Amino acid sequence: GVVSIVCLARHPYMGVPALLWAELTAEQVERLEAAATREEVRGVLAELCTSEAKHPQRREILLELYFNLLHFSRQRRFGTEKTSVLFALFKQTHEEMVELKVDEARPNRTPRRPVPPASRWTSF
Repeated sequence: GVVSIVCLARHPYMGVPALLWAELTAEQVERLEAAATREEVRGVLAELCTSEAKHPQRREILLELYFNLLHFSRQRRFGTEKTSVLFALFKQTHEEMVELKVDEARPNRTPRRPVPPASRWTSF
């Protein structure tokens, strides 16, 4: 089964959210690296990264995103640490943006204050 990973691991010295190992452990990255074919990689990714996607179309989109992230990581010869951070960065950013869009779509939400036009900004 898929091992649950704590998404907001805390850095032991600074108390700030850490991305390393937040979404993929070293062992999971090594499993992805060991997969030789596109189908094998997508199978491992499906098991590790897309279990929260309920709709088949969303799952397929996430699989494609994560496959391309791994491909980018391989092209750049990222190690396990950099690959883990890359996945966490994209996964957490994507989840936050989806949540933001869902909040904006709610009919009874509190509207955000509009940003003033740039012409009103006199200095920074």
